[in-house]
Amino acid sequence: MTRSLFCSSLAVAAIGTLFISIARAEDDPMEALKNAQKGHVEAPAFRMKMVSTEANDKSSGMTVELVKPDLLYWKSEENGQVTVEMWSDGKKTYMRQGPTGEIKPSPMEVSSLITQARQVDPLGTLIEKARELKFVGHEEVKGVPASAYTFKSVLMNMDSSVKLWISDTNPRPLKSEIETHRELKGAPVHKKTVVTYEYDPSMKIVVPGTQ
Repeated sequence: MTRSLFCSSLAVAAIGTLFISIARAEDDPMEALKNAQKGHVEAPAFRMKMVSTEANDKSSGMTVELVKPDLLYWKSEENGQVTVEMWSDGKKTYMRQGPTGEIKPSPMEVSSLITQARQVDPLGTLIEKARELKFVGHEEVKGVPASAYTFKSVLMNMDSSVKLWISDTNPRPLKSEIETHRELKGAPVHKKTVVTYEYDPSMKIVVPGTQ
C-alpha cells in the first residue's frame, strides 16, 4: 500500500512538471528563445552545421566547431565541394583552400576568426527580429525531446519563416529551419536553410600536421 501511494505521488509530480513546462513554453515563448540563445553562447563546446538550398538545386554548407576559449574549426562548402577550411589552435590560425590544398598559416587573428564564426550563425538575428511567435508543440530531434516554435523574422533584408527546436532538458537550440523569400530581377527566389546544433564538452579540435 505504501509503495503504491509512493508511485502514485511520483506519477502526479511528473505530470505536474510536464504541465508546468508546457505552460511556460506557451505563456512566454520569447523568453524561451532568449534563454536558448544564451545557453548556446555559454556552451563550453558546440558544433553547428548549416546547409542552404535554392530552387535551382544550388547548395552551400558551413560547419563551425568551437571549443572555449579559442579552439576553432570552420569549413565552407559549395554544392558538396569543400572550398575553405580554417583552424585555430588558440595561438595561430591556419587555412586550406579546397579539399586538397596545402595548410598554411593565416594572417587572420584568432579573436577575429572566432567573432566571425559566431556571426555566421543566424540565430541571434532571427530571434532579435522575431514576430508572430508561436509555441507549436513537443517533438524530438535525434531522439532528444524538444519544444518547437514558429515565427516570422528578417535575415539579410529578406523576409523569413522560421521553425526552431529547443531542447527540453537543456535550454539550447537543437535545430532550425529557415525559409527566406526575395525578388531578384523581378523573379521570386526561395531559399531554405537547415541549421543543426550539437553540444559535446569532450569535443577535440586538432590542426592537421600539428599533433
